[in-house]
Amino acid sequence: MKPLKAGNSAATGMLDPGIGLEQARQFANMTQVTTLQTFAPLAKMMQANLETWAEILAFAQRRTKAQAALWQSLAQCNSPDDSLNAQRDFVERMTDDYTVEGTNLADLAQRNMSEMATSLSVQINGRAAE
Repeated sequence: MKPLKAGNSAATGMLDPGIGLEQARQFANMTQVTTLQTFAPLAKMMQANLETWAEILAFAQRRTKAQAALWQSLAQCNSPDDSLNAQRDFVERMTDDYTVEGTNLADLAQRNMSEMATSLSVQINGRAAE
């Protein structure tokens, strides 16, 4: 198989008219692999951001529903003690929910950072770090 001719212009995407179809395919495959490798860490970062926002929005939805449930339970209270108990229960659940969510977000961040580091290591060293 002949190597690509020196006169091709990757910057403009034009190949020498003298190169064969197989060489053009080789060049296209090589360019595609290089492009995928170049943008793999960026794709990992974007995926990590999307996963984080999905988790945050799901948590916000759960907390909003809990807030609505509090208001509904407060509307049914018949005494100040009932009201105090409903609010205390709400705050206890809220504290637990935020603790769990903080752990979930920390675990997600740790996993995503590890995946991005592996992706960068593969790009830089040609293999994952040990």
